[in-house]
Amino acid sequence: MTWGVYYLTALVALLGPIESVSAFARITFPERFAVSTGKNIRVETPTFFSGSIRFAQGAICTMLSSFDLKGGTAHPPLEIYGSEGTLRGPNPTTFQGPVMIRNNFSSEWREIPIRHSFIGTKNYRGIGVGEMARAILTGREHRASGELAFHVLETMHGFLVSSERNAAYTLTSTCEKPAHLPEGLAEYAFDGNGGIFPE
Repeated sequence: MTWGVYYLTALVALLGPIESVSAFARITFPERFAVSTGKNIRVETPTFFSGSIRFAQGAICTMLSSFDLKGGTAHPPLEIYGSEGTLRGPNPTTFQGPVMIRNNFSSEWREIPIRHSFIGTKNYRGIGVGEMARAILTGREHRASGELAFHVLETMHGFLVSSERNAAYTLTSTCEKPAHLPEGLAEYAFDGNGGIFPE
């Protein structure tokens, strides 16, 4: 579930910690071409997962994670169905793309404006380290915490265990839902105290 880490982290950031998971998994192709080596390799771990997630607050999620798609998919990367409508998010492995919403009384999707600066064509893969540094300097909790990372890691492990045991896996870890970025932040800012580093 290499790519699953991005999606699971996004879901925990939106919905909070996960209580349990249940999954089926398989190795679809016993051999695959590795771009990094230019050679075929033997596949020794599942490359396709179909699972369900129960969040501690009660939400239920269906998740598909696969290295085996040959022709792509038309499914949205991230969609959340709520009591008042549907929220559609961009691919969590990138740093761009619209956030769309469609409520119960409309047949049209509308785009939600992004109200902080970490969006667009720039590659923000170092955002977690920068945010951590700023949090340490200002004495607050950082968003990309070890507890969050471990909880997501245990969730991925739980998918594998569930598929092997043919039974649901209950997580032993939990974490705090990361704080949302405040609205109207300047570029490279994570809080109301200025940029990543003090002046």
